[in-house]
Amino acid sequence: MSEHIIVTLSEHDRDFLRRLFMALTQDLAASVTALGTAVDNLSARLPGSGPAAGFSVADTDVQAAITGVNAQIARLNNFLPSGNPSPTAPQIANVSPASGPIGSQITIAGSGFGAAQNNSTVKFNGVASVLDANTKWSDTQLIIDVPVGATTGGLMVNVNGQDSNVFAFTVA
Repeated sequence: MSEHIIVTLSEHDRDFLRRLFMALTQDLAASVTALGTAVDNLSARLPGSGPAAGFSVADTDVQAAITGVNAQIARLNNFLPSGNPSPTAPQIANVSPASGPIGSQITIAGSGFGAAQNNSTVKFNGVASVLDANTKWSDTQLIIDVPVGATTGGLMVNVNGQDSNVFAFTVA
């Protein structure tokens, strides 16, 4: 029986993995080149027939190894998003207080909310908060009222179509 694991990575994690794969593959390609040079130097120092004695690595072998490495790089890159990275998804670090009645004011701390509210939303278990004069919006902090109709469940911020992580909120 085959098992499949689906992992959702943030853009930050994908960027980190992209850089890690690039560094590893560059190091691997450099190592293959160094190996070829070392083998060439060794075979030149062997007395007698050297490579004819059964130990040789031709430049074409080294090039084939590098081509193989490049093929593996291409395969790894298929797992990573292409093009320009998308903006970082908003992240909720804390909600204070983590419970409150309808109409009470809460503070959502985190990152990636954007400097202005624009078309962004805050939802309490699927119910959108009303953005009014009491609402304060910055890239790292939101001050917002618990909307009418809100129920206990997940609180989420959506910025430019990207959902944040879900934070538990209790309507008291």
